[in-house]
Amino acid sequence: MPVIAHNSSKRVLSPMSDEQRESTEMDNDPGTRIVPTAQRKRRAVGVSPSNKIQDNGLSISNQARHSKNIQQQSMNYANIQLQNNFSVNNNTKEQQDLHISEEAKRFAQTRYPFSPFVIATEQDIRDNLVVEDLCKFAKDKHQFTIDIAGYRRTSTNSAHGEYKILLFVKNLETFVLLLGGKIWPQELCGLKYKYTCPSIPPQLSVIIPDVPLNINFQEFSDEIRTVNKNIVSVIRLRNSAQQDIKAVKLEFNSVISRKEMLDKKRVLIMGLSLDIVEYLAQAHVLICSQCMNIGHFRKNCTQKDTQTCTVCGEKTSDIRLHKANCSGIMKCIHCNGPHKSNDTKCPIIKEYRAALTRSLLTHQQPTSNTTNAYHFNSENFPNIRMRWNTASQTKSVNLEYKWRTVVDEINGSHRHNYNMNLSINATTFVPRSTSSNLNMSNSTWDLIAPTLGHSDLKLFSSVALEWHNAPTLESCFSQWKKSVKEDIISPLSDLHVLCFNVRGLDYRRGEVVLLSTQHASDIVVLTEVGRIDHSLVAAAFPKYQSFYQGGENRNGGVLILVRQGLSTIKHQCNVSNVCVSDILLEESLRIIGVYAPESKSWNWYDINPFVNHNCVLMGDFNIDLQEDKLKREVLLSWTDSHALSPIIPDGPTSLRSHRTIDYAFTSDVHLSLQTYQGDTTSDHLPLLGILACDGKEQALGKRINWTVFAAFMSYTFSFWEKEWLRRSYNTTYNNYIEFLALLSARCTQYFSLKLARTAVPYWLRDLLAKSRTLSLKAKRTGDMLLRREANRMRKEARYHLRMLRREQLCKMVAERYVGGTESSPFWIKSKRHFRDKSASLRAFISMSGEIIKDTTVMAESAANYYEELFTEPEVYRPHPYIDSQPILWDNNNDTIPLVSYPELVRVLKAKKQKSSCDAHGLSPMLLDRVPKNYWHLMIPLFNLSLQTIFMPEKWKDVRMAILAKKKNLFAHRMLRVPSRYWIVTLKSSKSYF
Repeated sequence: MPVIAHNSSKRVLSPMSDEQRESTEMDNDPGTRIVPTAQRKRRAVGVSPSNKIQDNGLSISNQARHSKNIQQQSMNYANIQLQNNFSVNNNTKEQQDLHISEEAKRFAQTRYPFSPFVIATEQDIRDNLVVEDLCKFAKDKHQFTIDIAGYRRTSTNSAHGEYKILLFVKNLETFVLLLGGKIWPQELCGLKYKYTCPSIPPQLSVIIPDVPLNINFQEFSDEIRTVNKNIVSVIRLRNSAQQDIKAVKLEFNSVISRKEMLDKKRVLIMGLSLDIVEYLAQAHVLICSQCMNIGHFRKNCTQKDTQTCTVCGEKTSDIRLHKANCSGIMKCIHCNGPHKSNDTKCPIIKEYRAALTRSLLTHQQPTSNTTNAYHFNSENFPNIRMRWNTASQTKSVNLEYKWRTVVDEINGSHRHNYNMNLSINATTFVPRSTSSNLNMSNSTWDLIAPTLGHSDLKLFSSVALEWHNAPTLESCFSQWKKSVKEDIISPLSDLHVLCFNVRGLDYRRGEVVLLSTQHASDIVVLTEVGRIDHSLVAAAFPKYQSFYQGGENRNGGVLILVRQGLSTIKHQCNVSNVCVSDILLEESLRIIGVYAPESKSWNWYDINPFVNHNCVLMGDFNIDLQEDKLKREVLLSWTDSHALSPIIPDGPTSLRSHRTIDYAFTSDVHLSLQTYQGDTTSDHLPLLGILACDGKEQALGKRINWTVFAAFMSYTFSFWEKEWLRRSYNTTYNNYIEFLALLSARCTQYFSLKLARTAVPYWLRDLLAKSRTLSLKAKRTGDMLLRREANRMRKEARYHLRMLRREQLCKMVAERYVGGTESSPFWIKSKRHFRDKSASLRAFISMSGEIIKDTTVMAESAANYYEELFTEPEVYRPHPYIDSQPILWDNNNDTIPLVSYPELVRVLKAKKQKSSCDAHGLSPMLLDRVPKNYWHLMIPLFNLSLQTIFMPEKWKDVRMAILAKKKNLFAHRMLRVPSRYWIVTLKSSKSYF
């Protein structure tokens, strides 16, 4: 078999590729062979060589047949967007200003539509024999006629002694067949060979113009390949600055698959409904190789005696002699820029290409005198919208039109996704003995598979199996209740503390890493660290948050490291060698790291603003509390003023002076310290401590898969439609509310918060991974160039990360008062900085001023109070809402109007998308995910409640606070309170209907 090579198509949308240059070189090469068509044509007199190639290469019928493909090759997708912003008059004006010549138009429209296939042989052989042998083999073995537009040899041969032939094909069918590789023979003209396939042309590509940048592109590529098996590659396009843009190109190896994808005009991927448009390549700009000007061929150039240098732009009579003495300083003759004169990145050439593209598109627009062959068909247009004022007119509206109105209001961009899900029907519950398991090869799954990803489809399958295998609705609910989990809160164990005077962090960074890892330190206080590089600290301690305070000289400085997962706040401290940080537990714990050399310029009273009732002050004090009597008195008098207790380790901490100068002071905090007995390279021994705390941290996070939730709601629509028609409103409503709450719990996915990370764009993660890989390789090989490159990439990634966080912060601050989900991230991140206030009852103050905290005594006192209150003949309850006079409305006797579907949808849209749940487990965010056609089923219930005061039992549920009491004072029929309980307060539950 011949060796096959395929050019990579993952490249930026550049102005001109190498394959396009080969096509351009072929036109100017006199050795190019054009394969004539079978149709005869009379040769025109005085035809130029370039026109001769056009006339002999393509007949009139072929030009008409392939004009669409050729014009697609000459248009740019980006320029099509510009075409809508320019009128025909503007196009004509720019065409006159830039002198769009007919030669430039002909050059852009008559180039070869496909890049060439390259055939390489080890022996020199005539190119026409190779092409004829290939055509003969395809016709004899595969009964296919290869349409060849032309062929030629390359201008230079390979260094390995290969002779290359460029083969240009004429149509898509031939290109696809040669691209597949099945039509190539073992040998050509009895010689071994290898061929190289070109990149896939625009005629086999489409564009998805609006793919979000924050999605996982690998999952997106895998999922879109499941939609169409003939997709060869999925490429994220980039702009001229090598930055990813939203446009994604799909390349196919089948003409039919591409046409089917374009006919759909939309694709459903990862829960997104994305548009599909045709991919159009850029127009080729004609540049004269004699004078380097734009818009004419070399044969028609007026500059006959001299030739312009491509590099420096100077004119010379002998270009070969000039190349030997050229200065090499690039200067464009069009814009005087530092690039070659034929560089397609030149702004003048770009402007000319844009004007050329608009000119070509303008000529495609039909004139007013053009005969329209369109046949009117009334079925292609919607009916005229009817007035929707009264109930009688509502009933007379066509059902098809009502259905279309519902569909249009469902989800906007997700219309196709909803229709596909809605077409899936659910079966009613039947006994297990007669119900069949879900058949994955059923047509139902053929409809739902394209709308869900792999993981979503797996979850949907398990939920659907549980739905069908349950004998009754109650048994299905009982099984789904097992998936309901409370927020898993793990008690925070005692915090492990490491305090170490490192005498220069750069020299003992590895030692600190080993100590913190070996002892699982949660808090690390390092003193005398010197001047640090924060990037190196972050790389050495990736699982810690760092807080640094500089010293008075290059040797000082304090660094506090706190394990990630613990909420922390750093306080701004102007005192040198003093670092202050708060750890947010149930009660805030303040950590103060201190390095107090003898030459310090501050005193202990400068730290007063940072000492509170719950803090730990630790570090190197340079004072031995046993030996340094004079300094000790000053320090202890200051600590006694703040009720700070000294925590002294069990041995000396300074190896040089054998004194205990590293210790801690605490206030209302339980801390135990001991000296590390292992070896160390510093002259201070590390201190290991355990800090007792009562904090808790959340172990698991959760997220609701709303895509599966909405899909399953659409899947079960027919079942609930029958239930609302068959059963009573009370039973059906209760089952429906429970179904919504339990389905959301069943679609909830849990994950460990320890494995969670900050969401960053995938390209930023790739950049960090590349820099880390290069850094490890440089460390292994000792290559300084690799180390510099890794450092550069790391700085670039961190810069982009800072910019990303800055943009997110600005966005959150700007949208903090916006309703819906936009303001949620801001308040979630900022609420931990607010002071906790609870509305719950903590204690009673008796008439004598005594504070009662015992819950039993509190309940008895409250019960006695209310018992005496309700036995009084007149009870006064001064409440601004309860005791106010009733409001007399002007329309008190008017009939309440019926609820309409548009009114209900308008109320739903006005609700804030909050995730807080009511007593039934429902939230506004959940109800917003329910398909809108479900609300049609609820309208009769709402109208019935307004007309007859009928209410389901769920509407009567209230949150009640009850107290145990010996006797029953009154009975409440609606709430059915047992005799041993009586109600103190009633609070209505939230209702989101």
